[in-house]
Amino acid sequence: MNKPTVDILIPTYNESEQIIESINTLLRFCEKKLQNYDYKIIVGDNASTDDTYNLVREAFANNSLVSAEHIEEKGRGRAIMKIWGDSKADICAYMDADLSTDLKHLPQLLDSISVDKNDIAIGSRHLNDSDVKRGFKRRFVGYVHVVLMKVILGVSFSDTYCGFKAASRSAIDTVFPSIYPNNWPVNGNAWFWDTEFLVLAQRKGLKISEIPVKWIDDPTTTAKLLRDAIESLSGMWRLRG
Repeated sequence: MNKPTVDILIPTYNESEQIIESINTLLRFCEKKLQNYDYKIIVGDNASTDDTYNLVREAFANNSLVSAEHIEEKGRGRAIMKIWGDSKADICAYMDADLSTDLKHLPQLLDSISVDKNDIAIGSRHLNDSDVKRGFKRRFVGYVHVVLMKVILGVSFSDTYCGFKAASRSAIDTVFPSIYPNNWPVNGNAWFWDTEFLVLAQRKGLKISEIPVKWIDDPTTTAKLLRDAIESLSGMWRLRG
């Protein structure tokens, strides 16, 4: 029996200091723990102004399991739309370049789709069994975001922004045509992509599973709380139904 194919995307923006180490860590993990899957790793470089893209291409030029693609516009949502959209894999996943989410959850994330037959699986920092190390400010903003999502959008899931998700090919093909990237801020990071994808998936009746994760905040993150909060509120208002 053929193994399910998986494309694992790492969206990047100016990650030259850590990207090679992160990829090598992920490769070692996958070799040991993803023996039931036929996997590839794709770095989606979003308009980096450093040498992230070239570093990856040069370091893994002879490794067929790793590739890199440059996207002209900034924003992980744009990277996911492009690379997941072009993929032919049975399952597409993505994770943050800093590997904030413990990789031990990756097999569970993929099994939730290939074994348990969910359409989408997401890591969640807001479940009782989640183990999260995060500053008070970000924890509070995350809590407020969850409350607003439930009130404004009526969602059943609890965490949209955790950078640890996977979706089946059929889920991607079902939801992507309803997402309009030109609705996102031109110079924004397209952080709202995650929420939009999950809200539309729920409205289309797709099965979404949440997995409690061990997650450690990256103090060097490029996320900006005020900017991202404004983008989220604008997106929620647009999607309200």
